[in-house]
Amino acid sequence: MYNEQDCAEKSIRTLFKTLNDIDPDTQIIAVNDGSIDNTCQILDKLSLEFSRLVVAKHLVNRGYGEAIKTAYKVGGELKLDYLLFMDADLTQDPKYIAGFLPKMKHGYGMIKGSRYIKGGGMENVPWPRVLISIFGNFVAKLQFRLPLNDYTNGFRAVRVDLAAKFNLKSGAFDLLLEEVAQAKKLKASFTEVPYILTARDSGQGQSKFNYSFHTFIRYLRHGFKRDFRV
Repeated sequence: MYNEQDCAEKSIRTLFKTLNDIDPDTQIIAVNDGSIDNTCQILDKLSLEFSRLVVAKHLVNRGYGEAIKTAYKVGGELKLDYLLFMDADLTQDPKYIAGFLPKMKHGYGMIKGSRYIKGGGMENVPWPRVLISIFGNFVAKLQFRLPLNDYTNGFRAVRVDLAAKFNLKSGAFDLLLEEVAQAKKLKASFTEVPYILTARDSGQGQSKFNYSFHTFIRYLRHGFKRDFRV
């Protein structure tokens, strides 16, 4: 979370309601990525109410990739089996978490939420974002040739023991493709579950995602890497 005071409490409460209905043996790791609004104070207050809420803190804003790496570190320390990543604004509805559970029981290394398989889609998402996503995923499919249709989506679950072997370098959104590239090199198994991405509600502020050409180029470069050092 970075400056998410308008949706932080709703997000945490909604997630716990969903998780309690699915499986009480779960925890939420909320990464406060150097927010300068009241996000951190809200999370600290909620952690007193919810014992299964773990708040990780960056003193300054370090970016999406660094927040993900912090979550992997905390997940390893907590000896979790899987980490399931979601944005803080509930544009990825928690109801879709249930679809991940059968895949987790099967033991897949990486489980991607997909907008591009039967049952998936996008609603009220700005058309420039839709076009960039479609083109980016088309190119990624040509590069990686994995049983995936949605490479650039951040709604995914990763086995913690697989993630422990990653050597992630990116501090930005292209970490999503870096994960896939390294998981493929490690011969991980991949699968998808459908979900429908929605747009932020009014009053939740702007998305932190950067749709610049530079971001797109950073995505593409991971498809050409063939090795990494652990």
